[in-house]
Amino acid sequence: MLNTWPIPGSLGAYGVFIDQNDDAWIADYGSSQIIHLNSVGAFVGAFPTVEPCYEVLVAPDGTIWASSTAGNVWHHTAAGALLGGFPAFPGGGGSFGLEMMSDGTLWVSDVNVPILWKFDQVGTPLASFPTSGLDVNIATLRRWRIGQNYCQANPNSTGQ
Repeated sequence: MLNTWPIPGSLGAYGVFIDQNDDAWIADYGSSQIIHLNSVGAFVGAFPTVEPCYEVLVAPDGTIWASSTAGNVWHHTAAGALLGGFPAFPGGGGSFGLEMMSDGTLWVSDVNVPILWKFDQVGTPLASFPTSGLDVNIATLRRWRIGQNYCQANPNSTGQ
């Protein structure tokens, strides 16, 4: 059965991440906040973000990462305290996709420039590659991560 829930305080929900407890964490672009709903849709809490965000994820340590429309990546505690952040696209552009790999590195895609970037958690660029004009969003990044993890666990596989 499919459930739908109202999102208290939402003015434009954009990205959603389902954590290991089946709780939903929502990047609300319109209200510049991260909204937390439990697994049955009850409001748990919300906290403001530094700037409007497109995507959100919950790291294995329970902290929250969000990518902003201004091209920055922000790190928060689950209660919303700001732990830090870094400019993913200092020349402009907005972070569109955000994914964390099992080694803790972050992959970020730019909404305006067809490049995928890999960063450590303090913002050091580790790799980048062009995406040939493709719109690389969060769904693409998550499918890619799942395929990469599958191939690491099954070295004779192509991941397809």
